[in-house]
Amino acid sequence: MPVKSVSIKLGNKTRYLRFAMPNLCALEDELGISLPQLTQGLNPTDMRFGYVAKLIWTGLLEFDEEGNPRDTNLTERKVRMLLDPSDLEEYATKIAEAVNEALVKKEDSKNETRPTQNQKSGTSKTT
Repeated sequence: MPVKSVSIKLGNKTRYLRFAMPNLCALEDELGISLPQLTQGLNPTDMRFGYVAKLIWTGLLEFDEEGNPRDTNLTERKVRMLLDPSDLEEYATKIAEAVNEALVKKEDSKNETRPTQNQKSGTSKTT
């Protein structure tokens, strides 16, 4: 099941953050920290602008909501220029939401409990 994207407004355009496995591995390798440390860096009292910009840029690297390749001209520097410092907490919330979408296992509809024949017909066995 593909990882769900989270919409984020940058400049005057809505874009989509998505942290698939390649994005998460790139962040761990580049920053030299583990996944739990990635999300700890989103604490409002410890947040750094460059850190948030890197996470957003990395989340924009793969595909958009429709599965189309992203804008390859969107560099980390361009992302930094699109960010509004007054929206830092909102960005952190969106990043955390997108990382959560990547990590939380979704319920598979094949594993849903199906009603028994008796439950379907409205009858039940009592013992």
